[in-house]
Parts: sequence; C-alpha cells; structure tokens
Amino acid sequence: MSKTKKWNEILRYERESRGWSQKELARSLDTDEKRISEWERGNTKPRPYYRAKLCERFGKNAAELGFIEKQNEVDTFTNEAQQSSRLTDKNTVSFWIDTSYIVGREEVLHQQLAYLDTPMGKPRVKLSILCGITGAGKTSCLKLLRKHLAIQDLHEVYSYVFDIQARDKTPIEHLDIFLAELLNWLGVPQPGLPKLPPLHERIARFMKEIAKKKTPLILVLDDFQVALEPDGNLATGWQQLLKDLIEADHSTTLYIASRETIWQQRERVFVAETEIDPLSEEAGVQMWHNLGFEEDETVLRQATGKCGGNPGMIEIVAQHVQRPVMSLDWSEAPLENGVQEQQGLARFVHNPHYLSHNLAIDAYPLIEQIISTQISLEARELLNTLAIAPVPLAPALLRNLSQTPGLVYKDLRRTALLARDNQRLSPATRRRIRAPTTHR
Repeated sequence: MSKTKKWNEILRYERESRGWSQKELARSLDTDEKRISEWERGNTKPRPYYRAKLCERFGKNAAELGFIEKQNEVDTFTNEAQQSSRLTDKNTVSFWIDTSYIVGREEVLHQQLAYLDTPMGKPRVKLSILCGITGAGKTSCLKLLRKHLAIQDLHEVYSYVFDIQARDKTPIEHLDIFLAELLNWLGVPQPGLPKLPPLHERIARFMKEIAKKKTPLILVLDDFQVALEPDGNLATGWQQLLKDLIEADHSTTLYIASRETIWQQRERVFVAETEIDPLSEEAGVQMWHNLGFEEDETVLRQATGKCGGNPGMIEIVAQHVQRPVMSLDWSEAPLENGVQEQQGLARFVHNPHYLSHNLAIDAYPLIEQIISTQISLEARELLNTLAIAPVPLAPALLRNLSQTPGLVYKDLRRTALLARDNQRLSPATRRRIRAPTTHR
C-alpha cells in the first residue's frame, strides 16, 4: 500500500478490504456510521479513545493507520496516551467500563447532558452539582455521564476523585493538589509545593488555559465535599475558583458530586443543582434482580422501600441477607440453645430488625454522616428527644418541641431517619443516637 495515502484513505481501505460496511464498523466501535463517514472523508479525525479502538479492531498500530507521520507526532501520541492512562488509573474508572448494573438514573443522565446543548441566546449551565447522601448513586451518575461523553467523542473530559480518606488535609490542600494535577494535564508543568505560585495566579493560569480550548472541556469531580470547611461553608480558595469559572466566557462545563450543597452564592443562572432521588420501586426491583434475587416482585418492592430506595443500602442488605444470621430476638420460637438461624430477603421484609446487628457496622457510618451533616441543628435536637421516647409522641407535643416543625419533619423524612408513623425514629437511628449514653 502506498505510503502517500492519507490516514482517512487508509481507514477506508482497511474497512473495505475486510468487506465491512460503515455500519458494521461503527457497531464494533460503539459509535454511529455518521462518525465513520466523517473520518473516511477526512472531515474529522478520531480522538485518542477511538484511535486506540481502531488500532485494536484492524490489528494495526497508529503509524500503520496513518495517525502518526513524524517522530514528534509519535512522541505526542505516546505522551497523550500515557497521560490519559495515568489519569484513568489514578483518578477514575476507564470510560468503557460496564455500566449495565446502574439502574433508575436515566432521567438524571438526560438532564445533565441537556446542559451541554443550551439553545442559542440562553445562559449556559457552567456548574452542575449532584447532591445526595452516601449510597444515593452520585458516583454512578457520573460514571454514566463519562461513558456517554466518551462515546459521543465531542468533548475533552477530565475526571478526578478527591481522597476523602485524607482527613488530615484541609480544603485548600486538596485544592493545591487538584490544581497541580489539572494544570499538568493541561500541559502546564507545576513545581513542587514549596515553589508553588500564589493561588490566585494558578487559578488565573487555569482560566487562561480553558479559554484557549477549541474543543469543549468537561471536568467531572467526585466527592467534592472535601472543599467544605468544618462549618459547612465552601473554602475561600474554592469559592474563588468556582466564581471565576462561572463568571468567565468559555466552553468548559464542571460537573460536581457532593454529599452536601456547596453553592450558596449568586450567579444561580449559570448553576444547576440536582438532588439524587431514591430509586423507584421498579428500579429497585431491577437492582435486586441484578444482585441475583429472584423473589416475588412484591417482596422486592417492599425490600426497596425498607432500604429507602438507597442503592448503597440495597447492596449492604443484599450482602447480609444471603448469609446465615443468628437472631437475638427472644420473641421468636427458639431452636436448641435458644438460637434460631434465619436468612432471606422475605425475612428482612417481614422483620428488618433481625439484621440490625449485622448492618450496624456498614449502616451506622451512613446514619452518623446524615445526622452530622444533612439535617439542621433543630432536627438533631428533636432526634435526641425521640431517641428516649418509649412510644411515638403526639404531633401536638412535637410541635411544642420545635419552632419550625414543618421544616424539621421535612429534614427527617428526606433523610429517612423517621419510621413510617413519622413521630418515631427508625430502629437503627434510635440505636445509633442512644449508643453514646448507654454507660451513663
């Protein structure tokens, strides 16, 4: 084959020599035939993601497919691939990971994608915030978004997951690390921490770099709650970065997932905030099926409700109900030695408290997080009263215990801390709140 052929001619030759149609090649690459046609006519060039897939599909290297002509292009291609690989390994899951297990989040995905297609003349969403408690599915929504963007191949995507285990780091230290890695990815080498320029200069350099981007840039940041101070407010440095990002004219969009609301400033016209809702019963049933449960659909719907529609809690319960559980409920008819072995999702639906001890290790950190960060001080004070009440308290009495009972009820119901009668705590919540006082 002549070396004078252009890369698009080579692609067409390789496809036709194998007897493949554009549609067949597109299907094997998880794209559409319109994109194949654009490549073969030379109108657009495959991005690194598709270059790698084309090399694999044709059994050729990048040079043989005409993607590389000169040595400096070899170096650029190699560095770009290595950089993308390091980013994927360190900060995110690869774009082509299987997301078929994620259910009930199609509406959230469509809503987030719509922000990238703003009609001409209308303000564009530059900051989209996904909020939800642990286990709600924020990370899953971001995975769906990243995979869809990779398949579209219309944007540059940078994904980053903050290290929430690094509890000794301040919000500004997290910002320093993030900016250093992001600027390096943008091709702006950064010195070590002792030689770092002032924060405002690094933010200005970041804004300068994204302003030069011809291809829209998408930033996807998970576990963003590390940017908050202990009082719940966004740290000053992060405020400046987000403020500059919102006010400037550019094509970059920032997607953030956080356990807590982070934006309390103005410029709301450029900001979208989405609260991740619990799974519907239908989505919950599908998730139970994905986890290997074949019980009657009524049982699966009830189990979804018992878990508050929280995907993380469903996974925790699924893990435990498949194991034998030693019941300490003395009201049950005991077997020999007063111990009864029980298991199964139907048993959990009938009496979810039999798993309380087993779920404590996994579920209590979630409840602790909700109590400490997701509800108001007045709601926490009411929790203390409910925790020691042996019976449900009358609504009239509860109204006297709170100046804003409507808001408090909304807080407690939203975070699934109340039992179904709304005047009583769920058993797991009661145990968690009373635990510190048991030795008094």
